[in-house]
Amino acid sequence: TVDIISSNGVENAIKLGQTLTFTATSLLNGSPYVNVGSWSLLKDDGLTPYTDTNLTVVSTVGNVITIKCQNQNSFTGVYFKLRYVDSNAQDELRIQIKSVF
Repeated sequence: TVDIISSNGVENAIKLGQTLTFTATSLLNGSPYVNVGSWSLLKDDGLTPYTDTNLTVVSTVGNVITIKCQNQNSFTGVYFKLRYVDSNAQDELRIQIKSVF
């Protein structure tokens, strides 16, 4: 399996103007092991690449991705999916863009 965690411990939301780092950990029978995969940002349908400018990938290094949410109120309430796939498993998070308040 694969587990994804965020740098602030909240895996289902990102606030406007916020930058978050997500780390994927590959597990074999519950024990972590090194198996680098790839990240995808997808629209809520889980199929279409997320290309709106309100989210940008700051960096991807191995099993770590950093995402920045722009401060554009029109995207508040929008959902997207963050998917990580390695050679043995995959995981995805459904994340909502929230206002800063």
